Amino acid sequence: MTYLYFYLSIKQILYIICLLYWSIAITIYLGRVYLKSFQDFTSYGKLSSNLQKNNKKKRIEPSSSSSSLSYYIDREWIETKNGWLTFYLISMLLSLISILGQSNFKYTFGQDEKEGSSSSSLSSSSQQQLYLFYLLMFIQASRRLFETLFVQKHSRSRMNNLLFISGVSYYLFITLSPCFSTPYTFNLGSFNFIPFIIFAIASYSQRQVHIILSNIRNIPSVIITSSSQSMDKHYEIPKGFLFNYISCPHFLMEIIIYTCFFLIVPSLPFLMALIFTSLNLIHRSIETHRWYQKQFKDYPKSRKIIVPFIY
Repeated sequence: MTYLYFYLSIKQILYIICLLYWSIAITIYLGRVYLKSFQDFTSYGKLSSNLQKNNKKKRIEPSSSSSSLSYYIDREWIETKNGWLTFYLISMLLSLISILGQSNFKYTFGQDEKEGSSSSSLSSSSQQQLYLFYLLMFIQASRRLFETLFVQKHSRSRMNNLLFISGVSYYLFITLSPCFSTPYTFNLGSFNFIPFIIFAIASYSQRQVHIILSNIRNIPSVIITSSSQSMDKHYEIPKGFLFNYISCPHFLMEIIIYTCFFLIVPSLPFLMALIFTSLNLIHRSIETHRWYQKQFKDYPKSRKIIVPFIY
């Protein structure tokens, strides 16, 4: 019983840490939305301006210790593709550890749980929710890892160290946040089965969108130029499937997938994680939509940003 109380105390501490993390993350990202200098600092890939790239190339070593931290977090040591590969590997590893951890807790505290109240956080329904979440998270991370390796065509860009550290911490806290979910019973004949169907449809749709984007990168038809400097990739207006309606269907599918996760493991920390993820993807969708409009004069005016027929 002592081990159970110790576990619950640790869980309360982690709950507070998760709330603080997501509160800070949302606040910082709102700063990115409204502060132009912060947008340039955290952008990468085709959304990163040539002026920003040139400024980073000209940056010299800091002359004082006070500027060392800002210098090193702005350094771009990791290629964007390798960064995302790292994120997905971390997500897969944490998901597997969490599945094994749930089994260990169930074995260790099994007798205490039987003697405890029905409201115990280690209830069988809560265990089932967490198993299902981590299984879907592992499937999602595995699919994205495969697509990053063999489907998507990444531009030769790099992400700064702050973005990389943020990405690692994001997947760490995404793994922790479901541990505080409110248990409820799954039933194949009830509403609770719907998130799994939606997850499967959204995952398939996101894969199809990534295939379309990859095929465009294989077509050397248009070279985008800006400030008299050409980029190292060819771009074309994506067409077909969900691209007929919105500019960033892959981001919409990601939001839907994480909404399904929240329906499976509802908790305040994961709700905040969903808000942060949605804010991030909606903002990047707006940036991408504007980039398409700027680069392609014939970009479809009827195409919305991320929500078909609405926005």
